[in-house]
Amino acid sequence: MKKIAGPSLLCFFAILIYGCASSSQPIPHYEEQQEHYTTAFPSKGISENLSNIQQSIQRIATTAVYSIYLFGNQEVTTEKLERSDLDSLAVQTLHIDRSSAGTAISILQDDLHTVFITASHITEFPDTLISYKEGQDIPEHTYIQSISILADKNTYLFVDNSLVKVKILATNTTKDLALLKANRQLNEFKAPPLFLKTGSAKNLQLGSFVYTMGYPLGTPMVTTGIVSAPNYDSEGSFLMDALFNKGISGGIIIASQNDYESFDWVGMSSTASASNDYYLIPDPSKKQYYHDLDVYTDTVFVKEESTIHYGIARAIPIESILNFIFSNEKKLNSIGLSATELRGQ
Repeated sequence: MKKIAGPSLLCFFAILIYGCASSSQPIPHYEEQQEHYTTAFPSKGISENLSNIQQSIQRIATTAVYSIYLFGNQEVTTEKLERSDLDSLAVQTLHIDRSSAGTAISILQDDLHTVFITASHITEFPDTLISYKEGQDIPEHTYIQSISILADKNTYLFVDNSLVKVKILATNTTKDLALLKANRQLNEFKAPPLFLKTGSAKNLQLGSFVYTMGYPLGTPMVTTGIVSAPNYDSEGSFLMDALFNKGISGGIIIASQNDYESFDWVGMSSTASASNDYYLIPDPSKKQYYHDLDVYTDTVFVKEESTIHYGIARAIPIESILNFIFSNEKKLNSIGLSATELRGQ
């Protein structure tokens, strides 16, 4: 656990960062660290340390339901949509669901709530998707082929063999961060807040050895990585070569400065390098089995698939994570919690 600086020193840091002390909002405190994180492989057993950390790492998933309106050969424009009812214009209506999965870290808790932090792209889905007709004699972005409207969206925590619904407390899509809250009165579950010292990603060096923990493909996993491109921006962002499968986004990244006597929280898994491919698929609302070489005559849809380039993963530094948490102090206060209660601070 880090020591908190005295009042006068804390005031100095507040003035240095914000220019004045007029705001009562707390700020994250960083101690100067002289040692870089180790580049050596562990020379001792660390399973117990990892087991303790893993208790605070949970699997989450978000499901979104879309209503899709198809307009066939009609010349439907945005102006016409504004004046008309979608159901009356559509020649066909579909309802499909989309989902994303990832990892969340328990960081704050009282008798009423538990707060988690995760990557915001796991919880975010666009409200509206518009597909325009294309052709040689068709004006670009003029006639709408279909429109998809987000009808419902829910995020769930998988814990203790049950589903716990969580709500978004705060989000920053630019930083790819989101705070989630779960009601402990409605759901009994165990997800103890992370009891781990917050370190500094800026102390990572080329070749620093890190561990990342999460739920790739819904399975609790621990994997290792080597840091590349340390401090490639002012916040201490870095890349690593840890194997990255869908579902590990939001997973914790830890490193050691003292030959694995202890670990520091230095970041969170965000995204991996990937390329997108597009496939033609049958109507997703119709569940039926197709034989090889069957002739398909129904409506065809386009599906996007991402192919991960393994070994190139982007991490969110702890500096960005703490700044995001502390910047949402008022929202935490609204449910009776405070960023100053972070155990690792």
